[in-house]
Amino acid sequence: MGGRLDPARLHLDAVHMEQAIEIAVHYGARPQLAVAFVYLRSQGGGDFFADVPFAWSAGELRADGVKADVFELRYERGQDSYNRLLDADLAERFARGKYGLVVVEACWDDRMFQLAQSVGALLCETAPAAAHPTRCVDFRFRHFTRDRQPLRELVARLRSGQDLRGIPNLLVQQGASYVPAPVGIDRPNPPTSAALMPFCPIADIEVIGAAMDELGRPPPVRKTLETNDGCPFSKPVANNPAFDQVELSGDDVTTAGCSFCFMGGDYRALPVRQTVGVHLDQIDQWQGLLPRLDEVVLRDQHAIGYLPLLLKGAVERGLEPFGILIPGRGDAILRYTETLRKAVDIARDTGFWFTLYLIGFESFSAPQLERFNKGVTPKQYGEALSALWDLHYEAPETFRLTAYGASSFILWDPWTTVDDLQDTVDFIQHHAVRRLSRGFAHTRLRLYPNLPLFHRARRDGLLLEGSGAVDRGAAHTGYAAEAPWLTADGRVAVIEELCRRLLRNCKPEAQIGALRGALHWARSRHPKPLAAINASRLSGPSDATVASMQLAIAEAEQGWRHLRRLWQPQSKQVLETRSPRSSELAKGMVGSWQQQVELRRRSRRDRHAPRAADAQRTLTLGTECNNRCQSCVVDHDRFGGQISDQRIEIAAQASLKERAPVTIGGREPLLVPGILGIVRKLRKSGAQRVELVSNGRGLAIDGVAARLVKAGVTELLLKRHRLDDALEDQFTQAPGSGDEFHRALKQVQAAGLRWRMLIVLARGGHQDLDKLVTLAVEHDATGVQVQVLLSEADLDRTDEIGHCLQKAAELARQRGIRFAIEGD
Repeated sequence: MGGRLDPARLHLDAVHMEQAIEIAVHYGARPQLAVAFVYLRSQGGGDFFADVPFAWSAGELRADGVKADVFELRYERGQDSYNRLLDADLAERFARGKYGLVVVEACWDDRMFQLAQSVGALLCETAPAAAHPTRCVDFRFRHFTRDRQPLRELVARLRSGQDLRGIPNLLVQQGASYVPAPVGIDRPNPPTSAALMPFCPIADIEVIGAAMDELGRPPPVRKTLETNDGCPFSKPVANNPAFDQVELSGDDVTTAGCSFCFMGGDYRALPVRQTVGVHLDQIDQWQGLLPRLDEVVLRDQHAIGYLPLLLKGAVERGLEPFGILIPGRGDAILRYTETLRKAVDIARDTGFWFTLYLIGFESFSAPQLERFNKGVTPKQYGEALSALWDLHYEAPETFRLTAYGASSFILWDPWTTVDDLQDTVDFIQHHAVRRLSRGFAHTRLRLYPNLPLFHRARRDGLLLEGSGAVDRGAAHTGYAAEAPWLTADGRVAVIEELCRRLLRNCKPEAQIGALRGALHWARSRHPKPLAAINASRLSGPSDATVASMQLAIAEAEQGWRHLRRLWQPQSKQVLETRSPRSSELAKGMVGSWQQQVELRRRSRRDRHAPRAADAQRTLTLGTECNNRCQSCVVDHDRFGGQISDQRIEIAAQASLKERAPVTIGGREPLLVPGILGIVRKLRKSGAQRVELVSNGRGLAIDGVAARLVKAGVTELLLKRHRLDDALEDQFTQAPGSGDEFHRALKQVQAAGLRWRMLIVLARGGHQDLDKLVTLAVEHDATGVQVQVLLSEADLDRTDEIGHCLQKAAELARQRGIRFAIEGD
């Protein structure tokens, strides 16, 4: 075990299988062979990876009289000392259990090789497309999830010492590579697949480490169900003009569907009612095995089509309510809106709910969508999203569109242009996609030889052939080492690197801001395209050809970090006050992993306690705004206009506890028809202070401010971006908004309302800060709050911006009003 192989051949060896085992392969009889299945998780939070196939296989082996157990390791990236404690725990369990075969999905880390070797165990992989870039395991299987029987046969032959030849879909290490058994390399059809075998998963999975969210809470209890295989989207790639003169010959090249995906036009499905029946049977069994089942994930790429039947069956069977997570392809969300509506009607008021946990958007740039062969346009995406949002706000407890924000993108590819990036980021903001994808700014194309885009990159001279495979984090998320490529326009590589660095120094929700900021910075410095470049060189050792770019990127990042210190010390002080033991984690506390988990959980709870308290007393609502700000603080999101009485009660009580006002924000609250009724309910529930966050335009109308006072509003936070009315109108894209702000101030003063000014710092607006503070003082404001957006920060002028902020703060102090800074 542990041979070396050429990473450039890794994928091809697994796919072509041109050789076959010609000699007998024996490992000697191991009659007491025990099997350990290990799920390696590279992230500490919840995920959507399956744990059912191994649990099911372990149950089948136990039925065969074989000792079989399932372990789940929850690593934390960058926490090496903690991860070593997990490894040590697993090694002890391996030795105690005397396991002779260790089965993993993808062995992407040397540690698993070392752990298996330490107990003399053989190592088997079940996801050959996601292998270690340089080392071989002893065995690998193709199509394991759909056909687990060959693993049972391997275990039986290892126990008896029989020849391993003839086991279907088995690859055996031979020297520095793999050779296949000469039997059955095709994936099975569903009617004969593992989905129809007796369902007998084990539930006693041993977890080492702990999954938790940013608040330190464990993730939902979730099981993944797999039946049908492949993808029904089958648009031919060869008919796409983007692939003219691209050679797509070869048995393994995907020629239908999305050009970046190995699936397409290869959907193999059981009959719909049989598929639904299999799912319901498995869910029923899981509910009998587990204390609770919160959610199920359907991997079937056409699950959206039979969702109403599945929900109807679950209700009729009397199953305990749970959430259903289904994928939504780009073409599918266009065609199945009415199907989703039927599902809502069935599930409403039953306790069942569903979401599209993964929508394959990929891009909102027309050229990129054509390149990806998506079969959908940005305009169609806009129409589909409008329908999805409408359904979400019609039944938010049933169709939870924003539950997970895991939708997929490919922002960075060899041909990405600055216009592609601009189109996508504008669409994301205008259609409130931010809440549907929390990691889109990190996403880049992975190229493999079986993908059409690989061959287009080769045609265009953008494939770095002869460089070997690379791993930019792919293996940690279940993908194989990939082929490296050049970015055709070097500016895009610069934007990618700067964006990556900015995202390390801002709020998680500031993805759009980081991308907008990097885009503006790169365009202002480089109006014309730059020569093609390998983006990874910008983050590697200094290179003479990119040294000037590296220096400029580093200076921009450093400038933002220095500016951010103006508002970060406040939160740091809060953290130190609320979490005195957090320093133990920073020092790498020695102890068991269980102790470290408890410290990490406590630290996360403490770190987010202030934000959680603020969230409880904040009501976010509104579906529209009468401004169209070019950098909207809520990304033109929609939040609905209905607030339950229970939520109002929670906000009122949180306000009393924190001795702070209930804050009503979101879109423009003055456009919410029932806003006065919501305010009255808050006051009736005990809230002594109610603050509205508004652009102020509605307050310019005679009598509005007085009606707010009568309903119970006690204070206002009014937004302003620029001092000059014309510049204000330009930023808000709403003619007259600047003048209306001044008229609103007169109405507010006449009504006797307390108010503060919220300065959303627009690009160039730092020069207005002292004058805006003066304007606030002249109209009896009680304070000024400045919000610094990364999207509007000129990264070449951060020192100047910082100086203006400090000057404005000093002026506010002299004039006797409060001054605060917050930002990305």
